[in-house]
Amino acid sequence: KKVACDSLLLFRNRNFSVVSDTVFKNTSVLLWIDSTKCSQCELEHLGNYESFNDHCEKILGKEGRMKVVISLSGTYSIGQLINDVQYLNLSFDPIIDYKNLFPSVFNCNDRLLFVLKDGRVIKYYHMENNEGDAYKMRDCLEFLRQMYKE
Repeated sequence: KKVACDSLLLFRNRNFSVVSDTVFKNTSVLLWIDSTKCSQCELEHLGNYESFNDHCEKILGKEGRMKVVISLSGTYSIGQLINDVQYLNLSFDPIIDYKNLFPSVFNCNDRLLFVLKDGRVIKYYHMENNEGDAYKMRDCLEFLRQMYKE
């Protein structure tokens, strides 16, 4: 499946910019925070991915930095989400799906961690924000090592 979406705000260098789905062309790891759960609560858990992102960068270089797409939940306004993302100070790139189109792209609503190659999903993991995620992240990193071993 190709990752394609035209309602994305990328937060980088303390600024937001509207981007197209070409932002995923060179992306290897993408975390999608779905719209079914409290967006504010989900944002609080993003710090748990800092170390994982560091490992992705070691394998793939600076451009291998993880991207996180956050779909807007019904109880959270776009203004609140933009405000909260600005104050997180994350080492990876948060992207806001401001029209909430990702659920239709993947025909589901779930927190998923994708491994991409050339903008296409190669492998994915269901993330739960619990201890089991550590195993999934290790498996993902090992998969990346094998995939990019040259």
